[in-house]
Amino acid sequence: MIIPNFKDKDNNVIDIGHNSNRSISQEAYQQLKDKIKSVIKLLSEADKKHRASHGDNYYFADELTNPKDVERYPGSPVEYGKERRANPYEKQSFARDTETLIDKSTMELRTAIHNVEKDVEGIDE
Repeated sequence: MIIPNFKDKDNNVIDIGHNSNRSISQEAYQQLKDKIKSVIKLLSEADKKHRASHGDNYYFADELTNPKDVERYPGSPVEYGKERRANPYEKQSFARDTETLIDKSTMELRTAIHNVEKDVEGIDE
């Protein structure tokens, strides 16, 4: 919580919190900017999963790239990451994940906007 400046009985300003309203708005702006970047990442992942739920390729980071080579040649290097189409069960899972990611993004943006309003405009909870 940000405490505004107060005046004493002689009308002198007592600085308790930030130096100026400008510093408060810059902090609020930076927090909102950081939150928007994280929400964009969530929405990007939701978009990828939504497209995969409709049949597009998806990058599965935890799958073996070369499972047959690893099986045939035990000394070969193990590589992870494979792009492929999702099976029907994965499509259902991606559809659910998409909805969850969009809901999470919405809540994070609402919270960030509320916090900025609280900081800049002095709204109490």
